[in-house]
Amino acid sequence: MEKAVRSRQVKLLLVAEDASYGTQKKYRDMATYYQVPLSVKLSKEKLGFALGKSARAAVAVTDDGFSKALLELLSD
Repeated sequence: MEKAVRSRQVKLLLVAEDASYGTQKKYRDMATYYQVPLSVKLSKEKLGFALGKSARAAVAVTDDGFSKALLELLSD
């Protein structure tokens, strides 16, 4: 995921609200440095469920339109 952020492929980072402090800090710092929007509103279970996977601490969204739609939904 870090390589994708560095190469500017990632349009949105979703970090679980129940991820560890270190994990949240890592992705917050990365998002700030590379100017990637960040949302910390969902749990690990919800992030994983949305992908049809097990719990996830962080998810990178690479589609511009999808990331904009997610940001809009999560801002409500």
